[in-house]
Amino acid sequence: MRSLASLFQSLSSRYLARRWNRAGLVVISIGLGVAMLVSTQLLNDCLENVVRESTAPGMEIADLVVTANRKVKLDLVPKLRTLQGVQSAQPMAMERVLLPRHDNRKAVLIGFESKQQGPAEKNPFGARSELYNLQAAFKDGRINPNVVVIGKELAALLDPVNGKPTEPLLVRAGGKEHQLTPIGIVELHGPAAKLGGFIMAMEVAQATHIFGTPGICERIDLYLSPGANREAVQAAAQSLIGEQAQVRQPEKALNATNEIVSGVRIGFTLCGVGAMVVGLFLVYNALAVSVAERRHDIGVLRSIGATRTQIAGLFTGEAIVLGGIGALLGVPLGWGMAKLTFQVMRQEMEQLFITANQPMPITVSLFLLAVGSGMLTAVLASLVPALQAASDEPADAVRRVPSSASRFYRYLQAVAAAAMIGGGFSFMLIRQYLPHRVGGIGGMVLLLVGLLLAVPILVSLMARSVQPVLRRLFGVETRLAADNLLRAPGRTGVVVGALAAGVALMFQTAGIGRSNEEPVIEWLDRIVNADVFVVCGSPIDSSSAALPMDPALGETLRHVEGVADVMPVRYNLVEYGDRIVWVTALDSAKFFEAHRRRSRYPDFHLFGELSRPGTVLISENFAALYGVRLGDRVSIQGPNGKVAMEVIGVIQDYSWSRGSLMVDRAFYSQAFQDPLVDSYSVFFKQDADRQATTGRIKSVADANALAIVERDQFDKWVANMIRRAYLLMYLQQIAVGAVAALGVVMALLISVLQRRRELGLLRAVGSTQGQVLHTVIAEATLMGILGTILGLIAGVPLEWYILRVIIFEDTGFIFPVTVPWKETLLLSAVAVGVATFAGLFPALHAVRLRIAEAIQYE
Repeated sequence: MRSLASLFQSLSSRYLARRWNRAGLVVISIGLGVAMLVSTQLLNDCLENVVRESTAPGMEIADLVVTANRKVKLDLVPKLRTLQGVQSAQPMAMERVLLPRHDNRKAVLIGFESKQQGPAEKNPFGARSELYNLQAAFKDGRINPNVVVIGKELAALLDPVNGKPTEPLLVRAGGKEHQLTPIGIVELHGPAAKLGGFIMAMEVAQATHIFGTPGICERIDLYLSPGANREAVQAAAQSLIGEQAQVRQPEKALNATNEIVSGVRIGFTLCGVGAMVVGLFLVYNALAVSVAERRHDIGVLRSIGATRTQIAGLFTGEAIVLGGIGALLGVPLGWGMAKLTFQVMRQEMEQLFITANQPMPITVSLFLLAVGSGMLTAVLASLVPALQAASDEPADAVRRVPSSASRFYRYLQAVAAAAMIGGGFSFMLIRQYLPHRVGGIGGMVLLLVGLLLAVPILVSLMARSVQPVLRRLFGVETRLAADNLLRAPGRTGVVVGALAAGVALMFQTAGIGRSNEEPVIEWLDRIVNADVFVVCGSPIDSSSAALPMDPALGETLRHVEGVADVMPVRYNLVEYGDRIVWVTALDSAKFFEAHRRRSRYPDFHLFGELSRPGTVLISENFAALYGVRLGDRVSIQGPNGKVAMEVIGVIQDYSWSRGSLMVDRAFYSQAFQDPLVDSYSVFFKQDADRQATTGRIKSVADANALAIVERDQFDKWVANMIRRAYLLMYLQQIAVGAVAALGVVMALLISVLQRRRELGLLRAVGSTQGQVLHTVIAEATLMGILGTILGLIAGVPLEWYILRVIIFEDTGFIFPVTVPWKETLLLSAVAVGVATFAGLFPALHAVRLRIAEAIQYE
């Protein structure tokens, strides 16, 4: 061990100090790969926490939970408390509210029982209150039900001086405005602490009245007595309440919630792994050249007694050191990338979920994973070069005889590429017999890695094929660049492969985004023909939040001059099996009448039949995902038991990736005890003055603290939301492109260092500095062109596969394959430009070579 350390100190440290620029490129490649890994892991955890804390805060600490799609009757609580083995039954309700007197800022109102039973450590909110205004809890000798305790941040807003407000607070919730009186400060701990300080809490029974669903809470948490059998209590509780709700274990209840972000999680993870794989190949390239450069020194060391193990350990040690440094630099960079990416998607998260207030801590486990992955990537990249260095015979290495081992590793690379490509195709073909996503996504990853391994062979063939054209059309500088590509396909091929990977990923992202955007906008044009939408909290305003409205408002809007009709719509997310699906409840008769003369929607007549109670229209992707057909019955859990509905039609609907249902609002309101409205679609009379009518509706909306969204604003908002979703992928893939650009710098710098004598001879026989500069930059441009061509060739089938296989099997949507021509031209120009710019530094280095020193090199 001591001799190996001495060897490392004498040879590796001096070499790395002399070739600091090359070592720096290896460190940066590993650092960017680790940054991608850290960023994607942080985003995955953040998304999962946002969904869980918004839909099921604190559920994980309960022993059992009683749920019914967030519509559980409060009168079940006393019954559940009588069960043997149940120590505590705690109802909970939670919704967003608006503060009209404070620019409609958002807050969270929580309803729970202040006199909770059971141990304090099993309180899902960990609430600690400081009461200071108890006299307000009594009004005219009676208990005032509209009292709340508020969070510190909200208290500071209401009373900046003392932080203890006493004046009534105006709150909009459940479609109405309510006066709530603060009587104390509450601070949440435990899982609910992430809800932040802009919160209010009150008795759950009164909170359900505020929310417009009296007597209906979100869930009931059950905490069992010590020693109680959970399965037995679960069975007894289910028998007691019958079909009014479901009694489940928290981990199973959270499955549907976690499934919402599973697709995004996989996408982020693949981006992180992809960056690490690209970094692995580039590090392998650098270390392989390092071995080739020091082959003579290795031969000398072997001649004086160094063992094969010591030589292999020497290069592996270099990789570990460089990988460790890169990983340590990549961790904070990844944290910054995650923060930036989350800010891009924050508006959509706040519109969909109650809170997007999530910290991004770098945990010990994530830090160890990142550092370990970076070092492991470097070690894996060093294996082949290290074994190649150790396998050379001392005499051959000293005399610089071509290594037979290098030819063996080239054959091994070709075999590995063929095996991975064949394995990837095999996984794809038998994916229905493999675990979910293993065949489809695993096969795609294997295929792409195999193609990356095969790129050096493809580069050699492409360079050979373009040589005759270059000889006819270009000067000697470009011909020399092409010859160098042909002579060193192993060095340049990996870099071209990295460029191709970046181009292919960005091409398929642009193509999928365009393939999604166009059908969705076209579908909205067919199904949404309203002139104006009235909502509580504009979706195009990031500081607002969409809240339900009073159903009585529809009559007020209907009497506005110029309005032909008003259609109320209610949206909801409900569980169907182990997934969450989208429900749209609309006034089907009004929808049919308003759209009858101008609708281009296929099977539009089905909406005329939807007013029959107990019927439902299902989306095409719902039918594909769950095998539901015309005439089947779909059951959804309601507050009074299962609600069975007959499928009367299958329609085109892009509302939700896990499938959507469309029902009549009158039937929905009765079956699910939910009379509220999420949006009003307002239709103008044909002869109405559009601007004047819009102004009158805006006056009604302003008087009720509501917002209006015009049709063109709505279309732009939907399109921008889709583009922002794919912008996340672009941000992640930029790191892959940065790694590829570093690869170009590394490959060309290595090329210049290896060709010092050749470049010196060219200068000696009359080549100018400009010609040398032109040669190196031409090689960079050729690498960019070849990488772009290969990336575009791979991008088209990759886009088709993701759209028609991955997305279809995951969502049931069938999108057309659209080639993004504008983005393709822009991407090609950027890829070639980045490669050319990356070759500038090595080119300047080549120009500065002194002729005498270059000729006597080696």
